[in-house]
Amino acid sequence: TENERVLREFQCPTETVVLHRDPRWVNMESNAALFTCFPNTGAPPPLVTDTLPMTTSFRSDTDNETPIYSTMAYKTYKSLDIEGPKEYMSFTHVRINPRTMQLRERLLQSQGENNTYFAGGWSQGMMLHEDALVSGINVASSILTSCDQDPIEVLRRKTELPSDIQHPTPLHYLEDSSEVGTVATKILSIMADECDIHANLQDTIGSLGLMSTDIALVHSCIQDEFHLDDNSFPVTLFLETATSLGDLATTIEEASGVTHSSHTPPAGSFESEVFSLFEKELGRRPSPKDTLASLNLASIKIASIHGSLMETFRLHEDVLPVSTFFDSENTVGDLIGIIKEVSVETSGDGQFGGTGRAHHSATRPASITDHAQLEPYVPPTTVAVVSCIMQIVSLLIPAIYVAASIAPAAALVSAVTYQYAILLAPVVAIVYTTSCAVVLILMKWVVLGRLRPGHTAVWGSKFAQRWIVRACCRACFRYSPWRFMNGTEMMSTLQRCLGCKLGKGAYINHDCIDDFDLVTVGNGSTVEGFLNPSDVSVGVLTLAPIRVGCHCRLDADCLIEMGSTIDEAVHVAPRCLVVRDSKLSKGTRWHGKPATEEHVEYTEKERCDGPSKEPLSNAPNTTRSMMFKTTTMITLFVISPYLSSAEIVLIYYLGRLIFDGLGWVGLGVLVWVPVTVTGALASALSVCAKKVLLGVVREGKWPLFGSFHRRKYVVDHLVQCHMLVWLELATLVGSPVAVSTAVQSFCWRALGGKMDSDSVCSPQISWTCYDLVQIGSKNMFGGGSKVLPWSSINEYLVSKAIRTGSDVYVGTNASVLGGVTLEDGATVAGASVAFTNVARGETVIGIKNVGASLLGKEKALVGSDTQKILVAGHLSGILIWFCAGALVACCGLYATRFWAHVVNVPTSVVPIIVACAIGASLYLLLPLYAALLCVLSKYLLVGTSKTGQIERDSLYMIRHWTALTFGPIRDSLVSEVVGGTFLETSFYRTLGATIGTNVFFDSIYLFEPDLLEVGNHSSIGLNTCLSPHQITRTEAQAAVLRVGKRCTTGFNAVLHGRDVLEDDGTLSGLSMPFIGTRLKKGAWSGYPAQRRGPVHQPKMPNLPAWYIFLLNPCSSVVGLFWWVALAVGDLCFGCFKLDFEQEKEFPNSSSSCPAHFSGVYEATTLPVEIRLDRGKWLAQDRCLVLDVGTYAKAHQGFRGAAWCRFAGYTLSFDQNLGEAIGRVHLGWWQVPVSIVCLRVRRSDERSWTAGHSWFRGDPQEEIHFEKVL
Repeated sequence: TENERVLREFQCPTETVVLHRDPRWVNMESNAALFTCFPNTGAPPPLVTDTLPMTTSFRSDTDNETPIYSTMAYKTYKSLDIEGPKEYMSFTHVRINPRTMQLRERLLQSQGENNTYFAGGWSQGMMLHEDALVSGINVASSILTSCDQDPIEVLRRKTELPSDIQHPTPLHYLEDSSEVGTVATKILSIMADECDIHANLQDTIGSLGLMSTDIALVHSCIQDEFHLDDNSFPVTLFLETATSLGDLATTIEEASGVTHSSHTPPAGSFESEVFSLFEKELGRRPSPKDTLASLNLASIKIASIHGSLMETFRLHEDVLPVSTFFDSENTVGDLIGIIKEVSVETSGDGQFGGTGRAHHSATRPASITDHAQLEPYVPPTTVAVVSCIMQIVSLLIPAIYVAASIAPAAALVSAVTYQYAILLAPVVAIVYTTSCAVVLILMKWVVLGRLRPGHTAVWGSKFAQRWIVRACCRACFRYSPWRFMNGTEMMSTLQRCLGCKLGKGAYINHDCIDDFDLVTVGNGSTVEGFLNPSDVSVGVLTLAPIRVGCHCRLDADCLIEMGSTIDEAVHVAPRCLVVRDSKLSKGTRWHGKPATEEHVEYTEKERCDGPSKEPLSNAPNTTRSMMFKTTTMITLFVISPYLSSAEIVLIYYLGRLIFDGLGWVGLGVLVWVPVTVTGALASALSVCAKKVLLGVVREGKWPLFGSFHRRKYVVDHLVQCHMLVWLELATLVGSPVAVSTAVQSFCWRALGGKMDSDSVCSPQISWTCYDLVQIGSKNMFGGGSKVLPWSSINEYLVSKAIRTGSDVYVGTNASVLGGVTLEDGATVAGASVAFTNVARGETVIGIKNVGASLLGKEKALVGSDTQKILVAGHLSGILIWFCAGALVACCGLYATRFWAHVVNVPTSVVPIIVACAIGASLYLLLPLYAALLCVLSKYLLVGTSKTGQIERDSLYMIRHWTALTFGPIRDSLVSEVVGGTFLETSFYRTLGATIGTNVFFDSIYLFEPDLLEVGNHSSIGLNTCLSPHQITRTEAQAAVLRVGKRCTTGFNAVLHGRDVLEDDGTLSGLSMPFIGTRLKKGAWSGYPAQRRGPVHQPKMPNLPAWYIFLLNPCSSVVGLFWWVALAVGDLCFGCFKLDFEQEKEFPNSSSSCPAHFSGVYEATTLPVEIRLDRGKWLAQDRCLVLDVGTYAKAHQGFRGAAWCRFAGYTLSFDQNLGEAIGRVHLGWWQVPVSIVCLRVRRSDERSWTAGHSWFRGDPQEEIHFEKVL
């Protein structure tokens, strides 16, 4: 509503005061400080240094005698010289400025509407207690008056105020900065008001110490103040650290057209005339930013203003329709833009335009088009209920797939004794791997078939089929040896069988592709980034193909969006974003977000000595390749199966030993013991293998698939498949050893990594970096951050060391490439990539090094985090231990009773029971267990998340780290299983998130759910990270994260607290805005995210055929008959030339048709011509009747010829004769529009576009007709 939009515009900063007992900060004999904020009439406004710091005194609630002092200094509170103990208290308040005054006026105009009233100190005056009391009295009086009652005596003023105070003259605050000062003065004022930074014009941006949140706030304020958009004033201007504020002011002046002189619109200008007309009607001058809805225009006022504008600018109704005033999002400035454009387009000799009539096809300016509201797909209630049932059924299919894959291996094991089963472990592994692939291929082609480009409803039948296949693929690549077969010919063969068009010698990592049918990769290409040919927006799944040429290299974590085409020999750097419908030309290199062509910053010469001129992915020596394949097979199907068998036997006997002594209850209490012991032995074996096979890993390059590469593969497999898997299992059962960060750090160091004990690293950082990564003291690595010391270049495996100094920050989803050194105090901002060394105090933003840190310059307190993380890990481990023990005990007791009843079942049934039990455990029992853990941890350990600044050395940080500890469990066991279903949104609602209706989540990462607000019809894409908290060097800041209605985020996008994604906004994959950015309507991408254009409106999908059958049962039966008849007709008529010469003439029909219907139009994709002037034109109804056999002619056979022979149309045109909806009639049957209709639109003077809309959806395929005669 309008009130909601007004309330969101109030600036509500979070401030902090210091509570202490240092008497030096207060003068008990003077109250002067209390009056400096409110100067006398005529006195100059006080300086900030005169009013802050301000200290007030209170008495302790404990003894009512001990003095307690409260010092307010806003952002400088940390630097105050206060002796003795102190505490920080944060609070949120409304900022008082001219903008707040305007918002108050707009809000009070709607006082009482829908029985809603607004009161409080924030709503009037200077936010004093007296202001709150007066506002409450006014509201109470209004309520009593609305009920035809007199205000009761206690609410009436005892002394009436003078009339000039009761009804002061309304203040109209000037929007133009030049009317209150120059642009430079206004910029300095914004710096002081928003960031408490008192600078001068000579100061450079880099010298101000702006944090990313400060940049987002200042940028937004300047845009609002000078009416700028992201194209004319991008946020990246603040990354030019050598730019002075004076230069910035000059840039703003040029972008906005504001000068130091008065900017009052000259007489006769568009702005002046429009403002004068509004002032005449309203009695006040509106602001260009005021929306038309906020002016509360009555219908009479709208008609009067519209008529005056038409007369003044001599415009026609077609170019400025009165409906323009009904768009609540249009502002006065937008209206001026429309008038400017249509006045220029019209011809004539008048001052503002001409007397001529604008063409009917004139469109609105881009600013209005960009603000058009997206149309969401809302299924009928019956369809929605069926979709929920379909989702529940779909959740069972992955469990069935796992059971079917395990059953052959289980049958082989059950047929022999366990001693022989151990000996046959390689055979069992091969059988299991083969069955996983075979069942997956059958599942894909039976359930889904070939996936084609187009549009389908979220959780329609096609969406459900795609979701099932995707879930089965994830199960295969997670719980089978296929997980470790990236880069092998076997993986490529499997992907080809699943529908991927993969060239010879091309490789795609299994976690880089979901929709195989829509991806084409040429010979010799290597894909390590994610190929995303799909997009979910406003309830619609859109699919478009991706094509990658030959000899391309797509590095780790890059993203290729739908519709993109990559030519031959293209290199896409890590974390690079290739936005939808992009085309990358041959032989180029790309990096950045969005992708920009690379020239100097990052070349192969810098990464590897002597780059080859040959294509990037030359085939290595055949002998080495065969030896590497042999090593891979031996590792996967000999070494690993025997080692896994030994681990299973060990954990079985340890568990059996505990069970024999203590029973199921004792095993439940000590279930972590056998898992921990097994994990410790697997870790020890992995460390020994590393020491023996690799020794100390140093920088260098080795032949690809050579001896070192083969040895590294073996060690990598042992670490990933055994060491880390058992550590994860130990964590899931609450092992006090596995949850300890000290033990994890010890394992990291044992593998060769160097990391100081007071550094905090993300669990996503690869354990296979070995000796190549050296992490200094007080480092912080955010979630999803990666260090990438390994790369393959030409025919070499290249290793480059990564070193960090002290006090280094690497943000969320950031990457550090091999050979990079991060010096002391360096920062790699979130979603950024460090390609080159980062000097002391520098920051990497995107791919560029800037000279100032965006995380502040305060003293780091990361060292104190290690103890709190250790405590949080053990605290969460206790809860996990309790839940895991209860689960094991209950399941064990139930299994014992169950087995007692089925002990006499045939031996052939046992493998099926075992397989079903494993499938149900992985996809039903474990997700429920993890969901229970998350809910219990939320409400027992974490509680309600609070907003504001959280000191890093406070006890609340333990609760914060405890919540983050459960993140990996939630992501791997809950989101991975139920992601994309209504159960995911229901789960987060249970955790406290505010989520609207028809919202789609797809395996997202969400922290502090109770600080998230998501509007209706929004879609949060795959692996999107929603993090209401932000961790800095000294504190954690938490704030509400708002996502509006009909919004969309792409793959792996990131949003933080204080970010606002407004209605109809889209954030592309791999993108992240500066924290605190308001992302307005439109498509945003990159880091920092910038607006790139309007959003894409997907086509509306068809309703299900069964639903149409329920609505129109008789017509559906007739339609089925015609479908069969037309199919047979296509077989008969589609193979030879058709000649539609039986043209039925209507009396005076040709002469009565509009002129632009005349002529012959030829289809661009079919051998058919049409003539609209052969139809009967009904001018009064604006209808064109095209009878059977009168409108089309074909020179040869084509698919659809039978339709043209038997179908006729009745086209109903709009007022401009530019668009039409046509009803179809087949013989005597008038086809209901809900089944099929024809949509026609005029593209230009010589062309039409037509397409059939089936089942109330938009046309999926359209035919373009060009005029030939």
